[in-house]
Amino acid sequence: MDWIDIQAQMPWLGPPPFWLAHPKGPELRSTLAHLGFAVFEARTNATVTEEQFLRLVAQAMGLSEYASDNWDAFVDGFGNLVRSTTEPIAFIWLDPAEAFVRDLKKGLRLYATLSSILDEWNRWGPECHQVVLFLQGETTFFPSGS
Repeated sequence: MDWIDIQAQMPWLGPPPFWLAHPKGPELRSTLAHLGFAVFEARTNATVTEEQFLRLVAQAMGLSEYASDNWDAFVDGFGNLVRSTTEPIAFIWLDPAEAFVRDLKKGLRLYATLSSILDEWNRWGPECHQVVLFLQGETTFFPSGS
């Protein structure tokens, strides 16, 4: 698999973590599709529980039903998705700040868990695969260079 340099292709994103405002969403999706990414997205709100979050993400990616049982099952289901495609994968978490509004600790835990699972596939080796996480909300929290 040829790795796509996200920052070279979309310099308006700025450095990781890739957090962008909703008005940039259509540009992100069209660029990712043009680059050959399989694009998935899920929206959260301020009251999302960890179980609901897991179910939303698993469903958005079209994973087997068991993948929403717990994080270990999600890892297995996501691994099956990765091994079944040669396309790079992009996941867009819509309104992530909403999950942080009521409980910052929970929001950070959700982000850290999802990010670490997706990042595991970005290692070099026989099972490597390009997987990129994007956070899209009302405004950006991290200023870009432009």
